[in-house]
Amino acid sequence: MLWLNRLILVSLIITVILSVRYLSRLRSQQRNYPIPEAAAPQAGDRILVFSPHPDDESIAVGGYIYNACQNGAIVRIILVTDGNKQGLKEKRYAEFHQAAALLGISSGQLVFWDYRDGKVKSSDNKLFKQVEMGIDKFDPMVILYPHPSDSHTDHSALGCIVEKILSSQPESRPNILAYRYLIHHWFFPQPGIIVKDKIVIPPERLMGINHEWQQYILASEAKHSKKSAIYKYRSQLKNPFLAPLLLGFIRPNELLEKWSSGTSNLPDQGTF
Repeated sequence: MLWLNRLILVSLIITVILSVRYLSRLRSQQRNYPIPEAAAPQAGDRILVFSPHPDDESIAVGGYIYNACQNGAIVRIILVTDGNKQGLKEKRYAEFHQAAALLGISSGQLVFWDYRDGKVKSSDNKLFKQVEMGIDKFDPMVILYPHPSDSHTDHSALGCIVEKILSSQPESRPNILAYRYLIHHWFFPQPGIIVKDKIVIPPERLMGINHEWQQYILASEAKHSKKSAIYKYRSQLKNPFLAPLLLGFIRPNELLEKWSSGTSNLPDQGTF
């Protein structure tokens, strides 16, 4: 067992060294990578949110959704999968309803598509048509959807589908403001427990001239409402691997990457 203890000790030392280096680079990036503020949602805005699983909407853009509802915007959330990978579909759907209500969304603006959790990529053809119909039917002014570089395949596949649709006939949807949101990526937004009160900045790999990141600043009321919504997902917070991820997004800002036809779509996924 001596070798095992030594291996654990070495692993801990390496983890500490990597964390210190990461934090040093993070502080430098925060100073040298200014992020412009995203425009606040307005009364009458029609905002469509694509959420791969129950909780993604609250984790990524819960504060934005809350303020949109408070400001008089019309917000619809399309929940794409059943979240049933662990046999918790009914539980997660109930949590989704509760979280959405805290953010100000009525049950009539919640749409359930029931795709199998973890199988979005294998449903590309059917889902493409459904996403296209969902966009055209709601006629949004703003779309929030997962980043194609998200390392969770459900997220990246859904993000790619949304952007293919927006790219296919840009003249028919010229005024849509499209925002990507990121949840799963290497060292993002980790180490959340250490820097939980700091702003979120994009992963180093997703910075550059081809990425137009913006931040939505959360006032205390919006941050509190987002936190309350995230805490409704008790089934996920019980998981010691998922809890730091969910809680790591309770920050003073939310990151949105403005998409256009010239935005980088290179596959640049971190390990998840």
